[in-house]
Amino acid sequence: MSTSTNIKDLSDNINWLEKSAEKGHERSMHKLALRYYNGKGTEKDMGMAFHWFQKAAKKDHERSMHSLAL
Repeated sequence: MSTSTNIKDLSDNINWLEKSAEKGHERSMHKLALRYYNGKGTEKDMGMAFHWFQKAAKKDHERSMHSLAL
Protein backbone atom coordinates (compact mmCIF):
# COMPACT_ATOMS: atom_id res chain seq x y z
CA MET A 1 0.00 0.00 0.00
CA SER A 2 1.39 3.37 -0.96
CA THR A 3 1.77 6.36 1.32
CA SER A 4 -0.74 8.39 -0.71
CA THR A 5 -3.34 5.68 -0.16
CA ASN A 6 -2.68 5.75 3.58
CA ILE A 7 -3.10 9.54 3.66
CA LYS A 8 -6.36 9.29 1.70
CA ASP A 9 -7.62 6.58 4.07
CA LEU A 10 -6.82 8.73 7.11
CA SER A 11 -8.50 11.72 5.47
CA ASP A 12 -11.61 9.68 4.71
CA ASN A 13 -11.59 8.42 8.29
CA ILE A 14 -11.50 12.01 9.59
CA ASN A 15 -14.53 12.85 7.45
CA TRP A 16 -16.52 9.94 8.87
CA LEU A 17 -15.46 10.77 12.43
CA GLU A 18 -16.59 14.37 11.91
CA LYS A 19 -19.99 13.25 10.64
CA SER A 20 -20.46 10.90 13.57
CA ALA A 21 -19.20 13.45 16.11
CA GLU A 22 -21.52 16.12 14.75
CA LYS A 23 -24.42 13.72 15.32
CA GLY A 24 -23.47 13.50 19.01
CA HIS A 25 -21.49 10.26 19.23
CA GLU A 26 -19.10 10.89 22.14
CA ARG A 27 -16.59 8.17 21.23
CA SER A 28 -16.24 9.69 17.74
CA MET A 29 -15.79 13.11 19.35
CA HIS A 30 -12.96 11.73 21.45
CA LYS A 31 -11.29 9.95 18.53
CA LEU A 32 -11.57 13.09 16.40
CA ALA A 33 -10.01 15.15 19.20
CA LEU A 34 -7.11 12.71 19.36
CA ARG A 35 -6.59 12.99 15.59
CA TYR A 36 -6.39 16.78 15.85
CA TYR A 37 -4.19 16.57 18.95
CA ASN A 38 -1.71 14.18 17.32
CA GLY A 39 -1.99 15.51 13.77
CA LYS A 40 -2.90 12.08 12.45
CA GLY A 41 -4.80 12.34 9.18
CA THR A 42 -5.02 16.11 9.56
CA GLU A 43 -2.95 19.10 10.57
CA LYS A 44 -2.28 19.38 14.29
CA ASP A 45 -4.88 21.74 15.69
CA MET A 46 -4.97 22.13 19.46
CA GLY A 47 -8.03 24.38 19.28
CA MET A 48 -10.05 21.73 17.46
CA ALA A 49 -8.69 19.03 19.77
CA PHE A 50 -9.86 21.03 22.79
CA HIS A 51 -13.23 21.66 21.14
CA TRP A 52 -13.92 17.95 20.58
CA PHE A 53 -12.48 16.82 23.93
CA GLN A 54 -14.76 19.36 25.61
CA LYS A 55 -17.87 18.28 23.68
CA ALA A 56 -17.20 14.61 24.52
CA ALA A 57 -16.50 15.44 28.17
CA LYS A 58 -19.86 17.23 28.39
CA LYS A 59 -21.40 13.89 27.40
CA ASP A 60 -19.53 12.21 30.30
CA HIS A 61 -16.79 10.61 28.19
CA GLU A 62 -14.20 9.84 30.88
CA ARG A 63 -11.10 9.71 28.66
CA SER A 64 -11.98 13.12 27.23
CA MET A 65 -12.38 14.47 30.77
CA HIS A 66 -8.95 13.08 31.58
CA SER A 67 -7.44 14.60 28.43
CA LEU A 68 -8.81 18.01 29.38
CA ALA A 69 -7.37 17.70 32.87
CA LEU A 70 -3.84 17.14 31.55
